[in-house]
Order: sequence, then structure tokens, then C-alpha cells
Amino acid sequence: MSARRVEDNIIVTFTDTGIGIPPEDHARIFDRFERGDQPEARRSGVGLGLSLVQSFINLHGGDVELESAPGVGTTVVCRLPARRAEEDLPRVATTG
Repeated sequence: MSARRVEDNIIVTFTDTGIGIPPEDHARIFDRFERGDQPEARRSGVGLGLSLVQSFINLHGGDVELESAPGVGTTVVCRLPARRAEEDLPRVATTG
């Protein structure tokens, strides 16, 4: 895992050296309950991980990119807009 700021974005990258994901599965790998067709991919989990990641990142105005090949591993790149916390807080009127 790594994180860095690039211009107005925070880029968080997750990389593994696992079984990888065949190119024909890339389009559907973010679907809920999707675990791939390889026997190794069906050993554990319910297939919600990447679906939840994509939903969370999209809700914050970002996007997710997948790079993977069988036998090589997988890299998931999450891009989030960088904002100062004050920009997200509602304005509160003060009396006094």
C-alpha cells in the first residue's frame, strides 16, 4: 500500500502478488458478489471487497482503476480529490 498527493488528488495504491485477474474478468470484478472464475478466487470471501471500495471512493468524488494479470498480481489505484477539511464543513451562524 502506498499513498501520495498528485496535484489536487490523493492517490492510494494497493498491490499484491496473488493469482491475478484475467482481462476478461476486469469489467465485472467491481460487481457485488463477484469472485472470479478461478478456483483460487473462490476459496474465501463473498465478493464484496472491490464493490465496496468502488462505492466508497465514488461517493467521495473519486475513481478506481484496476491493473491485473494472471500469475502476476493485482494493483488497485484509488484516486480521491484532495480538499481541506474546512471546505467540507457546513457554515454555522454565530450569535453574540
